[in-house]
Amino acid sequence: MNECYLGLGSNIGDSYRTLCQALKAIEKLDLVCNFTASRFFITTPVSDIPQNDFLNVVCRFHTALDVSTLHKTLKDIETLLGKTAKSKNAPRPIDIDILFFGSEEVHTEELTIPHPLWMQRLFVLKPLLDLTKSVVVYDPLQKALKEVDLELLLANFINIHHEKVVPLPCEK
Repeated sequence: MNECYLGLGSNIGDSYRTLCQALKAIEKLDLVCNFTASRFFITTPVSDIPQNDFLNVVCRFHTALDVSTLHKTLKDIETLLGKTAKSKNAPRPIDIDILFFGSEEVHTEELTIPHPLWMQRLFVLKPLLDLTKSVVVYDPLQKALKEVDLELLLANFINIHHEKVVPLPCEK
């Protein structure tokens, strides 16, 4: 079984409801167990396109699904919840990204794991820290797995970025 982390975000429509529906759909998937989710966070968009703040959450679970089946299933969930093809960084009703899939590395036209920008996204780091203090990722320079301390990474990140990432005051 692989430990999987997903990042979810929404800034069109009833984002809270949409993210809850997505989380429930993921939790109910066959071959998914030990499901847990972070708090919801209100976050500043990382885009030049004027748009509303996002609502973001990260979830973790164990799965016996292979990564390509999981990816296809997540795309189906996005479509069911109203996602359509749009330009990069455009507002969206739902976005589900695979952040980590065990310690696997995936580099295809459709998918890169670990997510290539996870270390640069406060809207990933803050909710991720709700679920774990560290992650193990492959370091191509050392050609080995290494443990990344999320608290240290976040402390360094906050000193150089000024994005808003705050917990949702009271979950509905």
